[in-house]
Amino acid sequence: MNRYLLGIDAGSSITKAALFDLEGTELARAAERVELRRPRPGWCEVDPDEAWNAMRNAVTALVAKAGVEPREIAAIGVSAAMVGAWLVDARQDARLLRFLWSSRRHGEPSADPVLRISLGRDAGCLDR
Repeated sequence: MNRYLLGIDAGSSITKAALFDLEGTELARAAERVELRRPRPGWCEVDPDEAWNAMRNAVTALVAKAGVEPREIAAIGVSAAMVGAWLVDARQDARLLRFLWSSRRHGEPSADPVLRISLGRDAGCLDR
């Protein structure tokens, strides 16, 4: 029987997970830190594999802490940290670090071909 609700918040530097009963009572929570990389002034990046592992670890710890079976979870809600870019290749594998909302990578995003594609310039979204 599905008796629980799982919430996941993939924040900028911490991924949090919480388990609730169907009445909305919080039963358990867990969190996993994600390293923010700042290779240059103004840049802020996260390794997508590290972010995925943080989510997986937080949920695994949460389920163990709560003592429930994953099949008992009725629904999962996910939120993520503001605006960012997760760039993937043709196989949907992450190939670059994630650029976070707080990154000031360039004054003009369209100057960087990677950011131009990720922000939609090639689709006409940034054309003036």
